[in-house]
Amino acid sequence: VTLLSLITSYQLQHPEVGKLVYCTRTVPEMEKVLEELQNLVEFRSRELGVDVPILALGLSSRKNMCIHETVREEGSRESVDAKCRKLTASWVREKAAESRERGSGGGNGGGSSSMVIGDMEDGGGGG
Repeated sequence: VTLLSLITSYQLQHPEVGKLVYCTRTVPEMEKVLEELQNLVEFRSRELGVDVPILALGLSSRKNMCIHETVREEGSRESVDAKCRKLTASWVREKAAESRERGSGGGNGGGSSSMVIGDMEDGGGGG
């Protein structure tokens, strides 16, 4: 809590410093930090009269966040990760883009595109 309070207070006084990226290893740790941040915002509002909106996002693993129907049906985290990498690897996206340019529209199971945000487990390689 002390670190969050210090950093967010500094950001309040110096908006040019930008974003705080807080990484945790487990989902419970992430949930605890988000809860503490919410408590901090409520405290500032109640005690100090400071209502500064803070945008906080908790990004979890592919297993918890996947929206692809086929991948989501996989059982283990490892199989979800592997299937996701197959669909989001850079060479797969490049091949799909080339196919769309040629007008065939295939390459990734429907021609849709997505933004890929990696996680810390695999060095940020997939989505």
